[in-house]
Amino acid sequence: MDSRAYLEHLTETDVAVLVEVSHTETVAGLHTFLDEDNLRLRDLLASDALYDELFGSGQHEAFLRASPFLIFAVLISRAHADLGETSFVEEWVSPLRRVPVFEVTPLRQFSADLAHQLFLAELLASYTRVASGSFWVHTPRGWQRRRYSELDLMRLVEMLNIVPEAQRAGVLRRLGDLTLFLTGVFPDFAGSRMFRPSYKKRLQSAVMSDERPHEEEVSGLDFLELIGRASYHQASLVAERASGSSGALRDMVGGFGQARRVLNFVTDRYLFSFREQWFGLGHRSDG
Repeated sequence: MDSRAYLEHLTETDVAVLVEVSHTETVAGLHTFLDEDNLRLRDLLASDALYDELFGSGQHEAFLRASPFLIFAVLISRAHADLGETSFVEEWVSPLRRVPVFEVTPLRQFSADLAHQLFLAELLASYTRVASGSFWVHTPRGWQRRRYSELDLMRLVEMLNIVPEAQRAGVLRRLGDLTLFLTGVFPDFAGSRMFRPSYKKRLQSAVMSDERPHEEEVSGLDFLELIGRASYHQASLVAERASGSSGALRDMVGGFGQARRVLNFVTDRYLFSFREQWFGLGHRSDG
């Protein structure tokens, strides 16, 4: 993967930090240094020097030194390095209950891909500021104004029915993102959600194109993972029809479970104490 896909997300402050830590002296020198070997970017992001520069005074002040994207790119890259030295991870089974799982190789392989790391860093950074607003829908009682939030599954589903075709991929992508964010960063909350049968049917009908019976017995993280995979699949199809490319969306269809577990690992190791501070409204979702 081209390192420029990462660099275009960085602020001037971010780039200055990378120039200093990499000892490349100039922005042009940094680009040359990274272009020579793509693995240098991953090594730089996972380096102790960069971590100490950003977190040396504590996580409370990390966002004063760099953008959310760079902060999360560093933590995800370090988590990948940590997985290389980890013999087991703790797997979520129910709220406040974990069991050790010794099959770590799939997580190492998934997180080794810089495109996957980029996807997860973008995802986390996007939820530090959540978009919200209002829209109008036509109901049997006439036009009604509805408020929406990117942290509200049901409002995102309602938006699918009113946005132009060109915007459907974005809403579908955001549905997938929200399920991955909640199950990855707030698994105890997400796993305890008891969705009403009517909500489950609406969610499944919105993102599943097949005619199989609704799986009423699926709940919690399993249900959200089902919705997330289907949302990313539909988003990838729309994106491919529009531009001929689905980016990393198709990878997330089959890799949703691994992406979620990598985020669980990142959260347990680095984010747990600061989730509420960094993401604010992370527990808001209908159901």
